[in-house]
Amino acid sequence: MSENSRLVKDAERFVAEGQWQAAARAYEQLTAIHAFEPEVYYLHGRVLMEMAQWQAALRKFDHALAISATEPRYHLSRGDTLQAMGALREASNAYRNALTLAPDDCVAMVNLGNVTHKQGDLLSALDWFGRTLRRDPLNIKAMNNLGKTFQDMGDLKRARIWYDKALAIDPHYAEARFNRAAAMLTVGDYMNGWPEYEWRFRRKSALRVYPHHLRGPRWDAKPFHGKRLLVHCEQGLGDVIQFCRYLPAVKKLGGTLILEVQKPLVSLLKAMPSVDRVITFDNRRSTTHEYDIHIPLMSLPLLLGTTIENIPSHIPYLNPSTAMRPKWRPRSTEHHAPSVGIVWSGNATDPRRSCPLELVIKLCSSIDGIRFFSLQKELPEGVTADKLREAGIIHWGDRLSDFDATASAIFQLDLMISIDTATAHLAGAMGKPLWLLLPYASDWRWLQNRDDSPWYPTARLFRQSVKNDWAAMFPGVIRALRQAFLTSSTRRLAVGYTSGHKEVNLALWQSRHVFNTLIDKTDSADQGLA
Repeated sequence: MSENSRLVKDAERFVAEGQWQAAARAYEQLTAIHAFEPEVYYLHGRVLMEMAQWQAALRKFDHALAISATEPRYHLSRGDTLQAMGALREASNAYRNALTLAPDDCVAMVNLGNVTHKQGDLLSALDWFGRTLRRDPLNIKAMNNLGKTFQDMGDLKRARIWYDKALAIDPHYAEARFNRAAAMLTVGDYMNGWPEYEWRFRRKSALRVYPHHLRGPRWDAKPFHGKRLLVHCEQGLGDVIQFCRYLPAVKKLGGTLILEVQKPLVSLLKAMPSVDRVITFDNRRSTTHEYDIHIPLMSLPLLLGTTIENIPSHIPYLNPSTAMRPKWRPRSTEHHAPSVGIVWSGNATDPRRSCPLELVIKLCSSIDGIRFFSLQKELPEGVTADKLREAGIIHWGDRLSDFDATASAIFQLDLMISIDTATAHLAGAMGKPLWLLLPYASDWRWLQNRDDSPWYPTARLFRQSVKNDWAAMFPGVIRALRQAFLTSSTRRLAVGYTSGHKEVNLALWQSRHVFNTLIDKTDSADQGLA
């Protein structure tokens, strides 16, 4: 067998076995031998995509296209790479080039629909998915993506129709099962939604949810006295903050409770009395700590039979450590004016998670006698602490080393105003008055058509009435802010909220210690396109 034939067979075997590093080395050798063979560059690029080496993959596809610009597969894979890199306009062009060469390519149509969806052009996305189904009526990816697009437009009824159509063809199609779960949870159908939500671990993105295969049995909600239970984080920081409320109930059922969370949350969650040990999550390797059984944190609502009526909503269930609290108190008590925290940007590339700074500045200048603090960990491009100071906003974000520090900062505030971020979840978990600014079709956890939240009794929800139109929302927020601070002479903040299912009306005057004392005494019980 020639060297060339051996390398080809080795590369094919490595790909079949998922040995991507070895496959990449084999194709590297083949490209040295076949410098003018575009298919070798293409196959090398596909392997690099599996390794998430996007820039390197893009170079291989560009090299292939420089040799043969009329092969639609090269344009298609180039588009997939650019989409993964977030270069949506360039990805769109690549898919259109592929469709020019192969007008009936349903994969290119679906992927172009995905890009237009991510760009916010949902009507064009619907058009591309519809075109796909006219050519391939059984294309379950197009059906799922039609459902997701309708869901993001707020039309859950149509979304469910398309998810059900896809699942009628393939009941095990995880993407549609997961998206249908989100639709169920959005309307409060927790009985059916939580079991469907377990399909998240069968999606293609499952390794991004939690990358490790854990040994031993999964916890089944039965008492585990004398055993060590590992409860592991998944998804985002806000998800961990929201669902760690279940840990006291879990602890009552057994022995040692070990909690694995992302590093920024470790010091904060160590203070939870129901947790025996907090360990740091490492996405590169599974934990080395010993345990007997394990469970994902976001599977606890299912195991514990959560409904809208029995969500554990006693607050606060999180507080800053006593060691961190004094470091922040002098920064906020040197002035007697009421203090309001602001977070307006979570992801600058996602219009659902970022509202314009000029609207925030208008809000902060709408009433005298209030001090505003930015709790943005990282400021968006072009925004500096000096620019915020000129607008009357004090930037605290550069001092927030972790979520214990963030909790200590929030502890000093009278009100938190935020888009849907982990900071908002933390304020709600601490029982601080929280005003949450939500996009038109918000995440499932905020339900629909209500201005309160069963997850966070101190939260007040403000919702967009038109997709991506933050400007229409802010006059209502400004009016609410003026009403909350009744008079500038007394600087009184009136906030109605529930705590432990008991109605509370909080009147805060010049000293914020009234609120902090009350909180200390409050009852505490320790998107998916295919």
